Amino acid sequence: MKKLIFILLAAIPLISHAANEGLAEKQKIAQQFYTKINYVMGGIEKARDEYHEGKPAMWKAINTDIKALVSESDTQFGPAFSTPFQGCFKLGHSAQDLWVDTMTNSKKLDLTQDEYETAKRECKQNIIHPEIKNDNVAVIDLSN
Repeated sequence: MKKLIFILLAAIPLISHAANEGLAEKQKIAQQFYTKINYVMGGIEKARDEYHEGKPAMWKAINTDIKALVSESDTQFGPAFSTPFQGCFKLGHSAQDLWVDTMTNSKKLDLTQDEYETAKRECKQNIIHPEIKNDNVAVIDLSN
C-alpha cells in the first residue's frame, strides 16, 4: 500500500508538468488567434465600403476569414466555460456578429461593437492569466 501511495505521489508532478505544457501550447494558439482576428477585423469597414461600391473581393476574403476564425474558436476554445480561454471562444462569435451588423448597418451596431470589445479584452486577459477551472473535482475521505 505504501508503495502504491509513493508511486502516485511521484506521478503527480509529472502529470502537472504535462498539463502546464498543454496550457502553454494553448496560450500560444490563443495568442495567434487573437492576432489573426484583430488583423481581419481591422478591415471590415473598408470591406463594407468597397462592397457598396460594387467591389466584393475584400468582402469575400473577410467573410471567408471570419468563418474560419469562428470555426477555430469553436474547436480550440469552446464551448464557453469549459476552457481557460472562454474569452477567445466568445471573441470569435462576437467578431462574426460585428461583421454581420457592420455589413447590414444594423441599429444595434454600437451594442455589438461593445460586446466585441469586451470579448477582445477577456480573450487578452485569458491569454495573460489563463484560469484552469476544475468543476469535476471531488473531495474523497480516505481516513477509513
